[in-house]
Amino acid sequence: MAAIPQNFPAPAGAVATYSYEDIASGLTYVVYYGNTTLDSTATLNYELIGTPQDPEEPTTSQARSLDNTHTFDTAPFKVARFYNGNTINVILPFFTNPAAGTAAPTITVYVSLFHYDGSTETQIGATVSKSLTGNTISQFEMLNALIEETDDFNFAVGDLLRLKVRIVTASSSNANDYAGICHDSKNATFTGSEGGDCRTRILSVIVPYRNDV
Repeated sequence: MAAIPQNFPAPAGAVATYSYEDIASGLTYVVYYGNTTLDSTATLNYELIGTPQDPEEPTTSQARSLDNTHTFDTAPFKVARFYNGNTINVILPFFTNPAAGTAAPTITVYVSLFHYDGSTETQIGATVSKSLTGNTISQFEMLNALIEETDDFNFAVGDLLRLKVRIVTASSSNANDYAGICHDSKNATFTGSEGGDCRTRILSVIVPYRNDV
């Protein structure tokens, strides 16, 4: 009996690690969670992750009369992703928290999605917003945004999905009033003064992909 030829190529110098999202085939709804981490320079980074983890900060709040935008990025994709021209769902919890005896500022949140290739941002669908009027008690609201993009497009290797959350707080009578958003993927029990009345803290983005791996 003839010997079976053996052909074992030498291993490559690096091994890529893939999550279950990266090897999914067919139509797959991938859930990304808003999260924060702290880097070596003590800079707070906003990110979209596939597995819930403890955040560096569970909420982002700001005082009255401010307009700030926070950018949540996925890690660069290790395999190409194909967006199938369907609806992307963004769920964002947000809150107001007044100082004693005053009304908190009204907060308006805006969510926008982008395809980012390392140099150029291309918006996916339209920006969606929602407001919560300040009151003398802490309040909680959810933005459930359905972002529709009818065009199919590809995420190449190295591209990423980007979520921008713009927070606008109106004027109020007390400088200690504040409002903000929640982004704790583990939905930890609220125990401190920060966070207003977020009854859920999970910020999520649900994306339909068709992946061919």
